[in-house]
Amino acid sequence: MSDVVISGLTEADAKAIRAAVGRGESVVDLDGQDLAAEVALLQPLAVVLGSAVKGGDQFEACQGLTDADPTLGVLIVDTPSEETMARALEAGARAVLPPGSTAAQARKAVERVLSGSRRLRDHRVTVDSVHRTIVVVSAKGGAGKTMLSVNLAVALSLAERRRTVLVDLDLQFGDIGSALLLTPDHTIVDAAEAVHGEGRKSAIKVFLTRHGPSDLFTLCGCDNPAAGEEIKPQDVAAIVDELSEEFRYLIVDTPAGLGEATLAALERATDIVVLVDLDVASVRGGRKLIETLDLIGMKGARRHIVLNRSNSKVALDIDEVEVVLGSPADVFLPSSRAVPLSLNRGQPLVMTRPRHAYSKGVAELASRLLGGGGRRSSS
Repeated sequence: MSDVVISGLTEADAKAIRAAVGRGESVVDLDGQDLAAEVALLQPLAVVLGSAVKGGDQFEACQGLTDADPTLGVLIVDTPSEETMARALEAGARAVLPPGSTAAQARKAVERVLSGSRRLRDHRVTVDSVHRTIVVVSAKGGAGKTMLSVNLAVALSLAERRRTVLVDLDLQFGDIGSALLLTPDHTIVDAAEAVHGEGRKSAIKVFLTRHGPSDLFTLCGCDNPAAGEEIKPQDVAAIVDELSEEFRYLIVDTPAGLGEATLAALERATDIVVLVDLDVASVRGGRKLIETLDLIGMKGARRHIVLNRSNSKVALDIDEVEVVLGSPADVFLPSSRAVPLSLNRGQPLVMTRPRHAYSKGVAELASRLLGGGGRRSSS
């Protein structure tokens, strides 16, 4: 295995990259060689591509490499522009470095690409039909993420009783407890403190709260935002790792955006549920979120695009929304007064009104997860 492969660079840029790579790490120059075949053989952590790459299109080369290995980090050396960044993003590159950069600039870019690849290699996702780690994300708040997470977790738990756990990763304002009428004795703060000690599996399970009607286990958020801020990404990683071994289905409800805690969970996801609300800001944010997942190499997990409030009369056509997202929606959830009412009452709609259109949409998503369905990223 090699650490860094370079191809198509000028002599000056190649020198800067070599200077950027730390001691003990190797650099292999593949100019003029069959890049895809040699990379498959060498299995490097990162590939740096310039405009003189064999075939003459570093973006096309990048696309082929990242399609073959989503954990591979690609750094493209090219003049930054809106078009360049867009092409690099679409091809799966993790960063763009201007030609003629200093060794310090090159080092920063190379370290970023290498660290991302190491994380992905360390936690390489294997989609397992027995154990699924499902992370629910959205670009903005108010999209209905907690409502979906709660109902999805309950639906899975009803199908697989005592084998499903829901984690509230909104470390400041999580409200899964209130959404299920739970009064937890322990929260994710307690679990984060316990993961550093011995006997971690049993310790974490002690902090779970059971939702009696559905046999769903939950790790609730805390009431103190300041305490939640003390939870580190490595704590989240340890919690997700342990619970994913103990339960068949682990659902993680996240705050809006892609914070460090959310990224720690995403690196361990077998499935990513991208929730998009039917308004312009949410659709644009959803597109950026999907592009960012591709850019940072989150391609191993299966994706499920869920369009919320899909029947809203807001002058947005579903086909147009899917074009903007760059992906067809997998599940459609309607807008209904019953949805917020059920959340306020702490009664999941999939239990109280299983024939409701929203409940049917959640059941469809649960069926995809139970059956191992989903779409791999093609970016």
